[in-house]
Amino acid sequence: MAFGKRLRFFRTRKGLTQKQVGEAAGFKGNTSEVRMAQYETEARTPKEPLIRQLSEMYGVSPRAIKVPDIDSELGLMHTLFALEDMYGFRIANIDGALCLRPANTGSVSITMFDLFSKWYEQAEKVHKGEITKEEYDSWRYNFSEADLQGDPCEGHSLTGAERCPDSYVKGRRGRLEPVSRFQHPHQGKNKNLTDSPV
Repeated sequence: MAFGKRLRFFRTRKGLTQKQVGEAAGFKGNTSEVRMAQYETEARTPKEPLIRQLSEMYGVSPRAIKVPDIDSELGLMHTLFALEDMYGFRIANIDGALCLRPANTGSVSITMFDLFSKWYEQAEKVHKGEITKEEYDSWRYNFSEADLQGDPCEGHSLTGAERCPDSYVKGRRGRLEPVSRFQHPHQGKNKNLTDSPV
């Protein structure tokens, strides 16, 4: 959704009026409502400090507000083309279904696999009723640099060496090392990671 619609979406999600948000942002009197209406209709563009202030009010990351323009099919297509250019995503036909796939090699593909795995885990938790839709939305709208860090095996339900995601295998010295393809490192062999040489 476009920037202004995104602002309105997060404001209404919090149950706030334009006047309440404008006043909290420091605008006085009638100016508060008018200014927020201008931002939400994209007649004006807020500066970065105000975007940060609004994101704090709405309880989301500034990045969640500043998404690309995907309000039209054309805008969405250009966003997808940018993903292809910047991150190597490719359109693929898998069993008759068209889908986007990250590139199969390189450090970007490993990172994207890890990030998609985190997204999938959270989406599955909602599907299974382990977390609420509100908790899922909070995770999505506050996704940040901190989510890019940490133990790549953390949070998986398997135990021991089996709990590592497919994008990592244990090297000879016991360190986790990324594999360069989006497939199980032992595909076609014994898939039990506990049998891997350590």
